Amino acid sequence: MVSQPKTPSQLMVFNVEKPKDQLVHTDECSVRSNAGNVIYGPPSGNDIPKLARRAAGWSIFLTAVRQILTIGTTMVVSRHVTPSEFGVAAMALTFLAFLVLFDTALTWATVQAPIYDKEKFDALFFFGFLFGVGLLGLSVIAGPLLAAFYNAPKLIWLSVFIGAAAFLNSLATQPAALLRRRLQQKKLNTIDTAALCVSCAVGIGLALGGAGVWAVVSQAVCMHAVRSIAVLALSEAIPGWPRKFSVALPELRKGAGFALSNYVCYFQLYLGGILAARCFGSLAMGNYQRAYGVKSMPTQYASMVVTDVMVSSLAALRSEPEKLALLYRKALIITSVIGCPAGAFLFSGGAEVIRLLYGPQWQGAARLLQWFALAAMTLPISTSTIWLFLAAGKAREQLWMNIGLTGISLVALLSTAKFARDLETLVLVESALFAGPYLAMNLFCSHRALGISLLLTVRSLIPILAASIVAGACAYVLGAAWSTDFWQALAWKIIVFFAIYVPIVLFTVRPFPFAAVERLLNKVTTKKEAL
Repeated sequence: MVSQPKTPSQLMVFNVEKPKDQLVHTDECSVRSNAGNVIYGPPSGNDIPKLARRAAGWSIFLTAVRQILTIGTTMVVSRHVTPSEFGVAAMALTFLAFLVLFDTALTWATVQAPIYDKEKFDALFFFGFLFGVGLLGLSVIAGPLLAAFYNAPKLIWLSVFIGAAAFLNSLATQPAALLRRRLQQKKLNTIDTAALCVSCAVGIGLALGGAGVWAVVSQAVCMHAVRSIAVLALSEAIPGWPRKFSVALPELRKGAGFALSNYVCYFQLYLGGILAARCFGSLAMGNYQRAYGVKSMPTQYASMVVTDVMVSSLAALRSEPEKLALLYRKALIITSVIGCPAGAFLFSGGAEVIRLLYGPQWQGAARLLQWFALAAMTLPISTSTIWLFLAAGKAREQLWMNIGLTGISLVALLSTAKFARDLETLVLVESALFAGPYLAMNLFCSHRALGISLLLTVRSLIPILAASIVAGACAYVLGAAWSTDFWQALAWKIIVFFAIYVPIVLFTVRPFPFAAVERLLNKVTTKKEAL
């Protein structure tokens, strides 16, 4: 996501192992060595706090704008695209998510590179071009295979279409990484928001025109295309023919390591959907994807602001484990107090939420969302452990944990898909995996990595989880019994849920971090000065 372009005078050399007399400032836009190679560095240390505060503010604002646009567009498109058509589109987009994983990893490898110059930029850009061509070719070849696997003939051409998006995404990898290195978050976020606006307009227009599956896929492909073109145009770096390809090897190796972790996690996130489409067809896939998306919303909103602040804050306290543990638990309580009940409410109010967001034709997703509520309730807790892994720099430990979890997923979900007679059973097993092994292993491994007490964390979470479960069950039993009207039923369920949840949490969570909430929100704009 992106930020405002900074003036060229803010670009400095970062960790360049050369004497100062070997570097010649040619203009305010760059630093150039005697060999004529432009060095792309991050902003100066004095500018970082100001840029970080501005980046955080714009990131929060534009993220909120994008969420509103996304929800609004989804509400319109879902009423003009059938669940079966959406299911076919979801099959194609699941494959697209797989295609872009290496590009995502390479972006972060580039951002973390100690030295990043024009020579390295050119080499990595040329690699991205070749890799994008390879992805496009793979998409052409995979089309008939995907069509046969899912028994969906439309995937032959849909696969070619999304291959074009993967190609454009590969071209934009290095320009986007360069913007991130310069902390130009406003520019990146603005690009993402503009691309989303265009893609939403395209999706809505095609859906209203009866394009069906093509409306959904075109929206995603248009998003990649507009973003890639804008990033290429606004990164202020013009690629040239690389003089030496070997300079890109360190970033390629590091990117491959990050990509391995991405590919491992991919099957945790997407295996359930792949099996739903394979075993139960496009209609089941459409309902599954809608329920899965709503399941993730509470965690997404609960941790949207806190995550950005917590990683840098916890990293600064690595040498003080007691303070680190205290800050982590306070932040965890804040996100859990919001995210856990929101997830639990989906058990009682899932049918109303689905109808409100997507329309009456999607009620097949409502029952699936009820079973996903168990995962939605615990997901904010599992997600918070990422803060600890990143703060501790324990990427290898996290990779091994994810390999183990992916193995459990493969065994459990493949076995379930083989013997299950309906999609609800598959969803129930997947939800139990999120709430059971995923949660337990994430908590255990992350706390072990930093040497902090797991018992104290569990104790702080028990009242929140218990209150969420009790409130969800009561709202399910009482809310629907008092009214059959859609809006009245939804209102009663909300009232019952929070009338039970709020008192339990206020009286059982001790100490309740009222002051921590205010301080943590203030850190969104101030804590970055510690960088």
